Amino acid sequence: MGKEVTIGVRPEDLYDTAEHLELYKDSKAKAKVAVRENLGAEIYLYTDFNGAQLTARVDPESKTQVGDEVELSFNPAKIHVFGNETGKAIE
Repeated sequence: MGKEVTIGVRPEDLYDTAEHLELYKDSKAKAKVAVRENLGAEIYLYTDFNGAQLTARVDPESKTQVGDEVELSFNPAKIHVFGNETGKAIE
């Protein structure tokens, strides 16, 4: 009890589509886009979320640009929790 943890979400588990924002409406984060990397079949958005970096792999049709504030949602079942003391995943 009372131990600090780090939460992780894989880039492919962060979404910016209206469908996912509605589906996971209780699991959202607003972040500012620092870098937009277009890789053809996918786009990586490197964002700042309250001083922490969130990387989202989004659909190639995404219109989000550098400097935009983007709302990202995630499936809470897909988060990963790590103990700060050990760095190991907590099951």
